Amino acid sequence: MASQAARPSRRSTEEIRTLILDAAHQLFDTQGYAATTTSQIARRAQVSERLLFTNFGSKAQLFEATVVAPFSEWIASYMQSWDIDEPGGHEESIRRFVVGFFDLARRNRKILLSMIAAIDHESGGLHGAALAIRRQIADGLGRMQRLVATASSDVAGLDPPASIAVAAGAVLAAAVLDEWLSPAEGNRPDDDQLVQELTLMLNYGILRRPTNAPAQNAGT
Repeated sequence: MASQAARPSRRSTEEIRTLILDAAHQLFDTQGYAATTTSQIARRAQVSERLLFTNFGSKAQLFEATVVAPFSEWIASYMQSWDIDEPGGHEESIRRFVVGFFDLARRNRKILLSMIAAIDHESGGLHGAALAIRRQIADGLGRMQRLVATASSDVAGLDPPASIAVAAGAVLAAAVLDEWLSPAEGNRPDDDQLVQELTLMLNYGILRRPTNAPAQNAGT
């Protein structure tokens, strides 16, 4: 008797969620949030729209997961690999922060701009998700602040909350708002130049402080 054709293997929940997240990221990035529909995402992911809603509930929740997942993964990976005794010490840790965070923000540039715009529009369908994303990003940077406070006690006058806020803000602005920061005409710095300049500025600004720098958290 002829053998029956093998049935396709059943996809795991994790695989399905990954397919949906990848498809959503591609469409949100190219079309924007408003122009992207859940049916388009489902078709791109090759899953049913019902399965999409089973896993993520709504388009806004899917957008939130699209932004939060890669950011949370990067924060966890960066903190796990932190080691001030590695070659380069603090300087290498700062370089890895700049390279990793810049790349993450650059790859999610349009999505982050959509999120920033949604925060000030309370009537929009993305407002709640944007606020949730902002909280989770702030929580992730807060965990990094605590790590820096513990591992960098030898850096004179370091204020970890302020240092992380300034470092993250500078990298985020360079990666996401670069078109606002460079003249319309003339040579615009490429990504490698921006990363190099950010790394130099943060290394010298954080690690080359004067020996009489104010005490940590002075004035608070």
